[in-house]
Amino acid sequence: MHTDVLRTDGLPGADAGAFDLDHADSIELLRRQTGVLELIAAGAPLREVLTRVAVSLEELIEDSSCSILLLDPTGAALHHGAAPSLPATYSADIDGIVIGPDSGSCGAAAYLGMPVVAEDIASDPRWVGFREIARPHGLRSCWSSPIRGCNGTVGTFAVYHHHPHRPPLREQRLVERFTHLSGVAIDHAGLFGALAESEERFRRAFEDNAVGMVLTDAAGRTVRVNRAMREMVGRSEVELLGTALGELVTPTPASAARAAEAMELTRPGGGTRGSIHYEGTARHTDGRAVQLAVAVSAVRGANGTPVHLSANLLDITQRRAAERDRRARREAEVARAAAEAASRAKSEFVSALNHELRTPLQAITGFTELLRTLDLPADRRRAALGHIEAPPRTSWRWSTISSTSRRSRPMRCRSTSRRSTSAC
Repeated sequence: MHTDVLRTDGLPGADAGAFDLDHADSIELLRRQTGVLELIAAGAPLREVLTRVAVSLEELIEDSSCSILLLDPTGAALHHGAAPSLPATYSADIDGIVIGPDSGSCGAAAYLGMPVVAEDIASDPRWVGFREIARPHGLRSCWSSPIRGCNGTVGTFAVYHHHPHRPPLREQRLVERFTHLSGVAIDHAGLFGALAESEERFRRAFEDNAVGMVLTDAAGRTVRVNRAMREMVGRSEVELLGTALGELVTPTPASAARAAEAMELTRPGGGTRGSIHYEGTARHTDGRAVQLAVAVSAVRGANGTPVHLSANLLDITQRRAAERDRRARREAEVARAAAEAASRAKSEFVSALNHELRTPLQAITGFTELLRTLDLPADRRRAALGHIEAPPRTSWRWSTISSTSRRSRPMRCRSTSRRSTSAC
């Protein structure tokens, strides 16, 4: 016994290119393929689809057990996909097998990219490392074909027997058909899985976003809102559905033109303008006004035309309140600085005035003391001192000026004696 590498048209030396299935096999194949395609179209899980493929082939190849292994994203190992009639312990033992020229029939087929048949596992050199895994389960032969997808090999399709076996042309043709069907199922699952993953990412990013988000139809009517937006206005999704974006958010007068432009994004050619930003106000059910920064962009459909509007709404109420508070503090600081400067100027003026008034008064006081010591006739001294000391309100004028200095308010000084200067 030995290991063969099958050509795509059959076993070496066989005129398989001219072989085709008989009518009965074709009818059965078509019926089973239809059932598998219906599962794929219905979005059934990949394992369920691959199990149906394996069972369908087992029903057409007598005494066979089929296994489908999937190549991991690294392209280095094979993992369990479906094996409805193989022992579960065997499937678990070969799960994660690293591909290579001596990694059994499946590992070699994935590595070489072509069908590999081991007529007798007990003597096949490719099975040296796996023979003891297969022996307890009575597995004697295995031939495996690579499953090709749109981006290369994506797995292997193996057919086992409990006795040495070499596949005839009929079995090769059946395996070719079901291997191709498996590739279609795996590719579809990859695309469907990527789509489902993308949808889940969008759903999580949309629903769990801390920023309010609204999705509208082409007419601007709400079709979906996230939790943050519902909490922002205190309304349920049912209450918000169908509400126009312009009714939900009233643009500020300065933003009215940009808000109108945002509604044009779903018109022909409008989606090429990118996002439009403006500010507006929403009303919470408790009466509070919520100030919002709004960013609106178009969502394109499969043909590239805008079909939805996506709006992100950020609550800036606290930001605007903080800005107003900072602005009021700055204005108060400027006013206080101006008042302090005016007060200092007034104090400096009164201080200067105080100095100017003190100087002549001190001279007069000193001259009065001098007159008291001069050797003058008594009548002249009394007359001179009488002129200086006669106004009894001199001290009042000085106290008034001093009080003015303390209160920092200008006062008017009034002379009470026209003769005091000449007398001095």
